[in-house]
Amino acid sequence: MFSRLKPRREGAAAINLNPLGGPMKKLLLALAVALTLISGAAAAAINVNTAGADELAQLDGIGEVKATAIVEDREANGDYTALDDMTRVTGIGNKTVDGLRDEATVSDSAE
Repeated sequence: MFSRLKPRREGAAAINLNPLGGPMKKLLLALAVALTLISGAAAAAINVNTAGADELAQLDGIGEVKATAIVEDREANGDYTALDDMTRVTGIGNKTVDGLRDEATVSDSAE
């Protein structure tokens, strides 16, 4: 089939017949790697019933002071049965808890 193609004229532009060649291939590869990293990060929710203050402080809206308060509350009142129970800690309201739903859990599996 290709033997009947005419040879390219000198100075004529080459046509890339590979739709995934060059920059597009690199872009798709970068996208695939990014999606893999994002999905891996989402799967690693922090368990607020077992995490220490250092780990809790990494959560959005929770700094060192609130992380310490969470650990103290957990020790005094027992484990949280739902993320909403975290509102019993001074300084943590519904808005903060809603922001934690994708990155925190009260069990080993996602809540």
